[in-house]
Order: sequence, then C-alpha cells, then structure tokens
Amino acid sequence: MDDEQVKGANILDILPKLKKLRPIDDMFFRLLSGRIQVCQELLQTLLEDEDLSVKQVIPQCKLIGINRSAVLDVLCVLSTAELVNIEVQKENSNDDLRRTRFHASLITTNYTQAGTDFSKVPDVKVIYISEYDVLKTGKPLTVKRNMVKNKNGMDCRINNGETIYFATSKVVDDTKISRLLQRMIDTDSFWDSEFPALSEAVNFFKCTKEGNLIMCKLAEELKESGRIEGRQEGQLETIVTLIKNGMISLEQAVEQFGIGEQELKVYLKK
Repeated sequence: MDDEQVKGANILDILPKLKKLRPIDDMFFRLLSGRIQVCQELLQTLLEDEDLSVKQVIPQCKLIGINRSAVLDVLCVLSTAELVNIEVQKENSNDDLRRTRFHASLITTNYTQAGTDFSKVPDVKVIYISEYDVLKTGKPLTVKRNMVKNKNGMDCRINNGETIYFATSKVVDDTKISRLLQRMIDTDSFWDSEFPALSEAVNFFKCTKEGNLIMCKLAEELKESGRIEGRQEGQLETIVTLIKNGMISLEQAVEQFGIGEQELKVYLKK
C-alpha cells in the first residue's frame, strides 16, 4: 500500500465512528463552534435573546493563568463586547461550579487591559452544557446568580458582570431550550427548521464528502499531535479526547503513545 492508500484505509476505518459523534462531543463541537451562525443560534436560544449578535468566535481558546491555564471549548465575542464561553461536558467527573468560576476569572483577566477602570471590566458569561443536571434543579437551564438578602430578608441580585448558566439535556420539557439541548445529543444527522444553523452544520460534516474529510483530518491531526508532543499536559489532553470520542481504545493509546495505563485512567476520570 502506498501513502494515499493507507490514508484512504484510515479514513474508511475512522469515518463511521466520526459520523456517530454528537454536537455535545468535544471533537465534533470543535468543528461546529467554528461557525459564527451556530454559536449565535445556540446563544440566542439559551439566553432567550433573538437580537443577540456574535461578532467573533474563538474555538479552543487558550487562556493563560499564573499557576494554571485553560483551553475553552469556544469563546464568543458579542456585538455588545460581552464575552461568552460555551462549554460542553459529558462526564460527571468535574467540580463544575469551581471550573466555571475559574473560566470566568481567566476570561476576565485575559481580556482586561492593564490600568482598566473597574467599571470597564468586561461582562462575562459561561454557558455549561452537560448531559447531567449539575445543580439538580430539574430544569433544562438554570442561571447561577450572585445574591444577597436585604433588610427584609428578600433575595436581591448583585450584578457584578458575571453570570453562569447550567444547561442540561437530562431534563426534557416542552421549551425551545430543551428541544435544542436534545439536538445536542443526537447521534444522527438531522434537519430541524427551528435550528437551521446547527442543522446545516451537522449535515455538512456528516453527510458531505468535504465535511467528512474535514472531520477525518481533525481526527488525524489530533492523533499526530499526540505522537509529536511527547508526555506533555497538552498531549495527554489530546489522547484523552481521542479515547472519549471512540477514536482509539485505552489499549491502543498505551501501545501507540507509550503512556502508562493507570496514568491515562486518572486523566479519563478528570
């Protein structure tokens, strides 16, 4: 077999797995979130604001911290200059409340210039989409707000420019928000007139030759990244992504990348 034949065989082997990825799966979300219209449709629905406009999207946005950094699934810059991080999460293995707080703080510090007056610090939102009910409210979308009690014992909201939203596909009701979240866990391609941007993007990647090649290229790039980067933090995250999305097995990862099985299991639980 020549190189092109090997490449073709690899695509045929991996494509059926890629076609079963869902919008909530991080590898597929990397592709979907690169489209402004998809992110805008998600935000307009989840924030219930049809006038919301997304000016820029930054998939896999790398933010630097003093002691710990982070890579966001996507950071959206709105026309109002607000910053919105959309995160997708499948496994209930994180301290989700602290994670979202950390993301909001990193966005704030990375996007606030030195000397900025505190009144000009940007507004930040984090939207955390999961397959489990993080706050156990029994609602498809819950807003975590900063509150205090006034002298009459009434809860009053503190608006400090930070808002965290927890969305879950686990809770189903007859709302547009819930219907969108159910689309986020669809394994098959779909056309939903209520969510045309998401539908078009899913169909492009799953049902067209060009989209299939882009998905396969991303999968191969992630595998190659794991081979090249050595035993670095970034490489481990890449390999864990491949395992979680069914691109390689745990045993294949151990054999191909020379990382201990127990070490990988620890990262898979994070």
